[in-house]
Amino acid sequence: MDKKLLTPGPLTTSMTTKEAMLHDWGSRDQAFININNEIRTQLVKMIDGENEYECIPMQGSGTFAVESMVSSLTSKNSKILILINGAYGHRMNKMCTYLKRETIIYEVPEDRVHNLNEIENIININNDLTHVFVVYCETT
Repeated sequence: MDKKLLTPGPLTTSMTTKEAMLHDWGSRDQAFININNEIRTQLVKMIDGENEYECIPMQGSGTFAVESMVSSLTSKNSKILILINGAYGHRMNKMCTYLKRETIIYEVPEDRVHNLNEIENIININNDLTHVFVVYCETT
């Protein structure tokens, strides 16, 4: 019997899901395009974002998603508070350094949570902050 993974990140998949993955989808097939359009539409509806937002699905690892967010949502004039509690937080800091973004780091051990009063204090002292980055569920 296979072990069950009960963590965020790579998870065990049901037989139904595995069977669905046996079908080859061409990126230009109309059925594939329709499925992607429906996913995009429904995700935007979930946040009541019609006429205001677009959903752009991107395939890749968690690090790829974080890098896409960091590079797309910030500019060279950004000042970013990064709440670090594990590897993804450190990766965000490394990405910001590579992209020449100004950062303030508030780091806690992996088994601790950030203190909300401390976060508020950092924000009040740095009223020129443009972004706050945090990974909700550290999986690495």
